Amino acid sequence: MDVELKRRTRSQRYALESGVTTINGKIAKPDTIVRNGDRIENVVHRHEPPVTSKPVKILHEDGEREFIVIDKPGSIVRMPPFGGS
Repeated sequence: MDVELKRRTRSQRYALESGVTTINGKIAKPDTIVRNGDRIENVVHRHEPPVTSKPVKILHEDGEREFIVIDKPGSIVRMPPFGGS
């Protein structure tokens, strides 16, 4: 495996090895050189439903142990990102 490819994250390696990333309409390879003005596209397919206007349903509340169980679409974030509030 190419040394540069080893330094990439798992998602970057996947994008390059699977062909979901293109540069100027051509599948990007690990050794592709990106130049000023190149158009980079990455196609991502998600298997979760879109966020809807439906309210989140509370299935169970435990006030003593301070937790709740909810039913929500997968596309609604369940916790703030690192550093978020």
